[in-house]
Amino acid sequence: MLSIQNKIQSLILSKCVDPGNRMIGVEEESILYSNNGLRLPIKSSTAPNAKTITEILNKKKGLNGLYTMEPGGQVEWSSPPFRNLNELSSSMQNHNKLFESVVSKMQSKIIYFGLDPQFDPDSVELIDDQKYKIMDQNSQSNLTDKKLDEYSSNKVSLETELSETLYNTMKDFVLSNPTWDQYKLINSALATFLVQNGCNDNSVSEIYLNQLFTPSKSF
Repeated sequence: MLSIQNKIQSLILSKCVDPGNRMIGVEEESILYSNNGLRLPIKSSTAPNAKTITEILNKKKGLNGLYTMEPGGQVEWSSPPFRNLNELSSSMQNHNKLFESVVSKMQSKIIYFGLDPQFDPDSVELIDDQKYKIMDQNSQSNLTDKKLDEYSSNKVSLETELSETLYNTMKDFVLSNPTWDQYKLINSALATFLVQNGCNDNSVSEIYLNQLFTPSKSF
């Protein structure tokens, strides 16, 4: 009989592409500033803005990936998938050339930092996207309601893709259940799956049992 660890490993590996068919790509996020040192607004009827720059980039990119806006108006380039690093490198060079040209013509500049060097998160405008609004509201309430010692425990950050149906259902559930958020829901779902498949870890069992006694409205 397979252990829970082997079951999880088997499930993950079953989704992997055969080594002979694997491809590689990158995602690059950039913060945009005006030439006078201010972070670009997400949108504006007069000033250079991240939304207009993103739209121009997508009109000019051809088949070279996709440009999107991240929560704070960062511009993200997602490359196409490639067979090798040489093809990817050529794609990145074309992206950089186009990106720098468009941003320069919009009297703006690219800030190549992982964090904004001047503006704290509370002062950064949030794009008009319901998903990010929910995430922001929940993160603020979590910081207010949870004790400091809860944040001193080890945590792992995950990024995953959900089907639109799952995302919309989760959103509706969270909105109608103020004692829940997306993090608690995903933790609960994982814990339930693991316990039901033979996991005996005490910490996982505690998460599973706690969610059983958390009140929630049914659909």
